[in-house]
Amino acid sequence: MARRFAPFAALDGDSNFHGGNAVEFNRSAPDVLRFKMVKHGSPFCLWFYFRASVPVGRRVSFELVNTYDTLGRPESWSSVRVVCSYDRRHWFRLPRKDCVFDPEGKVFRFSGRFARPVVYFAQAYPYVTEELNALRRDLKGSGLLHERFAGTSGAGRPLPLWLLQARGLKGRRPVGLFLCARHHSGESHGSWALDGFLREFAYGRSPETRWLRANGSVLVAPFVDLDGAVEGMYGKDRVPVDFNRDWSANPVRPEIRRLQLEIGAWAKKVHYAAHLDFHCPCLPHVHHMHSSV
Repeated sequence: MARRFAPFAALDGDSNFHGGNAVEFNRSAPDVLRFKMVKHGSPFCLWFYFRASVPVGRRVSFELVNTYDTLGRPESWSSVRVVCSYDRRHWFRLPRKDCVFDPEGKVFRFSGRFARPVVYFAQAYPYVTEELNALRRDLKGSGLLHERFAGTSGAGRPLPLWLLQARGLKGRRPVGLFLCARHHSGESHGSWALDGFLREFAYGRSPETRWLRANGSVLVAPFVDLDGAVEGMYGKDRVPVDFNRDWSANPVRPEIRRLQLEIGAWAKKVHYAAHLDFHCPCLPHVHHMHSSV
């Protein structure tokens, strides 16, 4: 008996949600949808995240056509395995064989069959407002989280600044750690690493974690470039100045100016031990840490 497909639906895409980055959707064939990433004022782009209407059960393909606008070598797309979701909560990776970089055509192509008519696609696991709110709710259960704001972003959004600190320090000055992520707003991997660090601090059972929880004060700026994270920007070297390069005597970005003041005031109350700034990505299977005194 011949297999029967659902009636062919329009194949289309959009990125009109927090963190979305993709434009110029057009069908080059009935089952092929092409799109581009957006630079948003950066010299390069790196990140895509969009949703698509697809025909259920029929194999469809997507083609990213501006791979040569990417930071780093275009060939790095050969290591990408796209993540997909129907609800933006549960994600799965496409098989390696279905994610292919064509160096001659300069196109990154991925394909699949999908069980629902709307699918979200991203270059890597997204971490935007929904994920940050989930972390916030879980940390509140620990009794350690004190929520604050470091003023507002350039676009007027309240900039989260969290303090995780145990009560009952009895006048002792705690060991201070300042943690941050998303100086480059497309680097969602860094947020996942920070997420895991904070969950371990709040709930971990190792002797080291228990000691830090009893003696530590952790100040956290989870989205330094909040506007970029919400609006789907990549963020590296975005005009007028890269957030990561704006830590100076006279910062241009209001977010950096306010964070400097907040850190300065907090540092007077703690033994300031370390500042960990979570970035990414690296080349496949290569990890590195930069340190300074």
